[in-house]
Amino acid sequence: MYKYYANSKISNILKNYFNTMTDEQEKLDKYLNKRQLLETKLNTNLLIEYEKNKYIFIKELLENMLTNPDKYIEKDWQKQIVEIILLIYPKYIKVLENVNVKDYYTNTKKVTNRYIDLMLVDVNGNADIIEIKRPLENNILNTAKYRDSFIPNKILSSTIMQTEKYLFHLNKWGRNGEVALNKKYKLELPINLTLRITNPNGILILGRDNKFTNEQKLDFEIIKRKYTNIVDIITYDDLLFRIENLISKFSTGGE
Repeated sequence: MYKYYANSKISNILKNYFNTMTDEQEKLDKYLNKRQLLETKLNTNLLIEYEKNKYIFIKELLENMLTNPDKYIEKDWQKQIVEIILLIYPKYIKVLENVNVKDYYTNTKKVTNRYIDLMLVDVNGNADIIEIKRPLENNILNTAKYRDSFIPNKILSSTIMQTEKYLFHLNKWGRNGEVALNKKYKLELPINLTLRITNPNGILILGRDNKFTNEQKLDFEIIKRKYTNIVDIITYDDLLFRIENLISKFSTGGE
């Protein structure tokens, strides 16, 4: 059952690429055909092999996307990257798009509607927010120092602020928000799973850091640790590095 679930998720990621990624499609077809030979009984070595090949395939897919990111509009880019995130972080089982959140504070005389591009729901129903930006090289740190430090540039600062405000409004919406969201997304959520607003966190994916100096890497790490509500700020190079570590983990486990 596990293998069919994983195969289905990978196939869904690639369905929009089949017209332009024939090599990747052929690799996937061959791999899935091999996996059909697996017997139903549990075989740890085969599962390890499967996991390793899954992450190898995801890495190749992401590298392919990063070589030509301009061929995707931002919304399509977000959809593809969030599918990869669902595979890398299996605690998340659902992504909700364009989620309407009520803002009672910006204008105290009326309720303002805010819209979160992407909301993640984990296996227990807890909601988190993910912001995905295009992989530009210069949207993390300013190139010039301020008081001997590299500081966040406008894009990173605004993305963090936007996410913090969404988290604030989501928390303030509280129980009423849970009722409204569960009613709206009842048919999209798994049966008996209740969406919960329980101190949600934010995940940011943006930019490249492969050309950072050691000093820039240190300052960026300090920036990432500063925001308590933002659980992770991930560059695309960091995302690739994490996938490589997963491949290494299963390669070691399979020896």
